[in-house]
Amino acid sequence: MDFKFISPVNSTVKLKATIHRTGKLGFTLDTIKELQLDSTKWVKFALNNSDKNDKSLYMFILTEADNESFPVIKAGHYLYINTTSTFENMDLDFKKNRIFFTIIEINENNQKYYKLIRKESERKERGQKKF
Repeated sequence: MDFKFISPVNSTVKLKATIHRTGKLGFTLDTIKELQLDSTKWVKFALNNSDKNDKSLYMFILTEADNESFPVIKAGHYLYINTTSTFENMDLDFKKNRIFFTIIEINENNQKYYKLIRKESERKERGQKKF
């Protein structure tokens, strides 16, 4: 048998973000690195107005702020966006539910943006076993 070993370097990184219990949107270290996020960047979110069944968020990374953008905030090695009031206005129950996103890069019409595909599950109470 002829084996070809797969190097971890060739693996694709899974880009993810999670809404914390506080409503802040946090990113994994791999996502921060891949998206080249840092505290000098700003983020803008959009919804798909043409498809009301699309529950995804669309994220645009900016180098300068505008009146619709959120600053990227550094906390230790991690970065987050203070999205609490925005997610509350969208009726996302991040206190009761675990809400996370798989992130996909999209290049369309000479513009790069990211589709955040939403997934939810009920939060377990702290100390409660998962089975």
